[in-house]
Amino acid sequence: MKLPCRMADRVLIVIDALDESGEEPSREHILRILSSQKIKKLPPNFRILVTSRPLSDISDSLLGAMHIQVKFMDEIPSAATDRDIRIYINDQLSDTVSMLEGEEITKFLPQAKKGS
Repeated sequence: MKLPCRMADRVLIVIDALDESGEEPSREHILRILSSQKIKKLPPNFRILVTSRPLSDISDSLLGAMHIQVKFMDEIPSAATDRDIRIYINDQLSDTVSMLEGEEITKFLPQAKKGS
């Protein structure tokens, strides 16, 4: 069965915390798929977002693939991530934010961002 090329405007597939999916052998198959040229056969409206710590097997597999754009979080300016976190918190807690002072919410951002 052949699917039409444009099923939806945008399709985003998220693979979050790939590094936490098990040991290296358990990630080998998904890394081979992601780094292969076959993945380029997906319709152009498909995007795959993978989050992970930079473990050697993951970095080695993904960094060499020309169709993969790699972004390291420590390369993103802190001000940009702080702004994004504030926007997200304000959006998600819009009902609660009106009851609290802005400082009470944002003073915890540096700790929350680092996973503390």
